Amino acid sequence: MSNSQPSIHNDDDHHREGENPRPELNRQGGDGRAGGPLGSAAAASHLIPTYSGEGSVKTFISFVEDTAELEGWTELQTVKVARLKLQGPARRMVEWNEELRGIDCTWNRLKAALIHRFEKKISAVDALHQFRKCKQRVGETVTEFAERLQMLGAATIKRTGDQARDRWARTNLQTEYLQQFLEGLAMPVQQRVMSSNPDAFEEAVEKALLEEQIEDRLKKKTMQRGIDAEEKTESGHGQQQVQRRSYQSQQYRQIACFGCGTRGHFKSQCRVCFTCGKPGHYSRDCFSRNRQQNTARGQGRNENRNAPLNGNRAVPQSHGAARTRN
Repeated sequence: MSNSQPSIHNDDDHHREGENPRPELNRQGGDGRAGGPLGSAAAASHLIPTYSGEGSVKTFISFVEDTAELEGWTELQTVKVARLKLQGPARRMVEWNEELRGIDCTWNRLKAALIHRFEKKISAVDALHQFRKCKQRVGETVTEFAERLQMLGAATIKRTGDQARDRWARTNLQTEYLQQFLEGLAMPVQQRVMSSNPDAFEEAVEKALLEEQIEDRLKKKTMQRGIDAEEKTESGHGQQQVQRRSYQSQQYRQIACFGCGTRGHFKSQCRVCFTCGKPGHYSRDCFSRNRQQNTARGQGRNENRNAPLNGNRAVPQSHGAARTRN
């Protein structure tokens, strides 16, 4: 992300299909193909942003070719690194094509397939509009956002052939990068980076990366505090329930029943019979009460049985008999 980065241009003339503008990419090693281990190329692959089909495919190709030229990669190394940097639809295009994923695939063939599939003919105005509305997406890291912003920004300028004018365009684009990067960052990282007032795009990216790491640590600590607080709350609820039951038990032991005068229960819970005064049953179940009631019923039946037929009871008379007596 330095000012001298050769990727901030879009040369439409040197990417024609079947033409390799850099013959040094075709250097081969002792086996006629590999030219060295991939590990030496993987070390510099971080200079190349990932490409998923969005943005300018020619800008991605420029990143690959510039890095390959600087590092002296062979063609096979260039193809392998380029395929490793593909994601999403671009990655699937290679995986579903036997020629593109095979060991015999050349850089020209892979480049031509990418251009044919993903090259978008957009005007400079549309490219600038996409650059202006570039915002950090949910789940997108600062590094990914900065790389995507660079890809979109590089598509907004064209090489004119005038060195002074092209140099001015690249310098001005660095200023545009800084402004759009600050405006597109997600909160709260955006606020912290803006407060530091960075002077250059690279400085803003470094500060944003630092704030992103701090924010990630804070989120992890907050989540851990939430887990600890929840466990402590559950433990506290258990202790409160035990204390509440103990307190209620003490209160019950201090309560005196209005019926029997014994402590430990209310009158509604008292199991003392009101009839016989003995504990353990209610009055409706009292044996003494039932026995008294049975005795009273027996005496009533005996009195009715021994009473005379014409005793003190009134005998109904007819109306005629009543008139005769009168």
